[in-house]
Amino acid sequence: MSDTEFAQRVEAVFTHVVEEGEWDKMPILAVLTGTLESMTPVVIPIEEAHPAAFIHAFVDEGGPAAIREQAGGGIIGVVLYSEGWGMNDPTKRAVKAFESGKRKIADEPDRIEIKMMSGFDGDEMVLLRHERGADGILSSDSTGIDGSIPNALRAVYDALVQS
Repeated sequence: MSDTEFAQRVEAVFTHVVEEGEWDKMPILAVLTGTLESMTPVVIPIEEAHPAAFIHAFVDEGGPAAIREQAGGGIIGVVLYSEGWGMNDPTKRAVKAFESGKRKIADEPDRIEIKMMSGFDGDEMVLLRHERGADGILSSDSTGIDGSIPNALRAVYDALVQS
């Protein structure tokens, strides 16, 4: 885990969510406004859509402009909370089947329910994960990370900080 103040704040929020112990929460996008010392989240619930698709639609429909105006330029970063399924050790063949849509991880007998929190502040991507029944939080090396969620967070952040 990075030791930047942004990463520490995101991890603290995620730790709180994990310690609550609740599952089956709706995904949310939060735009962090203000300063790192005094953050105010603008929470946007995500309903009926994959989080990345929702975020791109939000950007395309001009959603960031209203938040940018409300925040007065004090955009710290964006954070996405979501839940999903993962696998302990999927084979390359299984991963290809999942990516093609031929198989769904949620249907696999050795699936793991996970909570995820991803954050981006313009410089750093923070990726955190907690597995149901496990202790602690796992973080991923986010250097050069690519994918639907990181790319969506970059897109919404860029739209938020445009002048």
